[in-house]
Amino acid sequence: MRSAPLVFVLCTTLATVIGSGPSFAQHSRLPSATHGHAATTARFKADDSRPGFQQYTVPTLYSIEYPEDWFVQDVPGGYVMIWNQRPPEVGGGSFPAGMVKTDVKISPLPFEEAVQAALNAEDDLEMGTITRKGKLTVGGREAYRIWTVEGASDSDSITTLVRYSANETAVVISFFTSGETWAIPTIKDIHWSFRRVLD
Repeated sequence: MRSAPLVFVLCTTLATVIGSGPSFAQHSRLPSATHGHAATTARFKADDSRPGFQQYTVPTLYSIEYPEDWFVQDVPGGYVMIWNQRPPEVGGGSFPAGMVKTDVKISPLPFEEAVQAALNAEDDLEMGTITRKGKLTVGGREAYRIWTVEGASDSDSITTLVRYSANETAVVISFFTSGETWAIPTIKDIHWSFRRVLD
């Protein structure tokens, strides 16, 4: 078990460096999460999703798929959080073992700058040891993925940066308890599913 504030500080520190999320201090009370099909059905396109997954769309920005029994929180500004367990209503307390949290946001940085900022954050902010990194293509768009292990919060992370436009980068970052490799295939499926709405 680890302290929730530490995990949120690490999540939002990297997110802030690359412009992918609000400060947790600014959002000490999180918006309500929706679970599976109980969410607003207008935003889901289950027919387009892989079995066991459903699609969540942030209008005019992007869509992403996630397991149908997971939770989604839509924060103003196109920032989405996906959780495998019901997220806390208020920060503080313990971060449960086995929790997976994925943040999705459009960063106001050009792709090359966002990649460099993410690599620097991993080095400078004790986000963990980079074990893999490299170029790939997500949804037909240039992308870069960074894998880290055992950051200061005892969590591992997978970050995927996707060229969104000339001056913007999509950031998909997932945090999970160190050593819990069961989460990796699902996290990879979530990251691979990112699509810019206009594509």
